[in-house]
Amino acid sequence: SSAIFLSYLPSTTKIMHEKAPIGPSTLISGVSGAQALKSTVHRILETDFAAIEICPAQFQRVDPLGTPQFLASEFPAKERSQLKEILSSFRYVSVHGSSFWVTRFNGSNDLSHIDLPYLELMQFACDVGADVVSFHPIQCASMDYSEEELIQINIDFGKRAATYAKQRDLQAAFENMPGMNTWMTLSTIVHIVN
Repeated sequence: SSAIFLSYLPSTTKIMHEKAPIGPSTLISGVSGAQALKSTVHRILETDFAAIEICPAQFQRVDPLGTPQFLASEFPAKERSQLKEILSSFRYVSVHGSSFWVTRFNGSNDLSHIDLPYLELMQFACDVGADVVSFHPIQCASMDYSEEELIQINIDFGKRAATYAKQRDLQAAFENMPGMNTWMTLSTIVHIVN
C-alpha cells in the first residue's frame, strides 16, 4: 500500500534526509491487545531494527464510531507511558490505524464528530512518542454520500489532521485502501493532495 502525507515537519524532514530506517510492523505477530503489542515490540527490539510500526487495534476490527472508548480503555496512560519508554529505543516509530477506521459512517452521523476517532489515534501516537501516524480514509457504509462528497469529507478532515499534527510535531498520512475506486487513482490522489 502507499501513504499520502498530509504534513511535512522539521523532525520528519531530518529522518527523510538520513538513510531511511526500515523495520517491521507489529502486525507480524498475528495477535491483538496491549500486552501482546508490547511483547511484539520487545521481540522486534531484540532484532536491532531501527524502525517499527505499531498498530494499536490490530486484528480487532474496531470502528471507532461504534467503540469510541477503544484506545482509552485498551491503552490507558500507564500503558502508553510504558510503550513510549520501550519505543524510545527505535530511531523511527510509526503508528498505523490498521483495523481502526470509520466504516459505519452514514447520513445519520454528525459530520462535526467524524474525525474525533482519528484525532484520538493521533493523540495516542503523540503519547507513545511516534514520528508519524497513518490512517485509512473515512469510508461510507451506505449510499448516503457520493464518491465526490466522500472525497471532500476526507479532504476537509485531512486539512484538520494536518493542522493537528503540526501543532504536535507529528507527521500524518492517509493510507489508501484496495477497491476504493477514486482513492486508488494516483492522478486523483495527487490532485487531492495538491
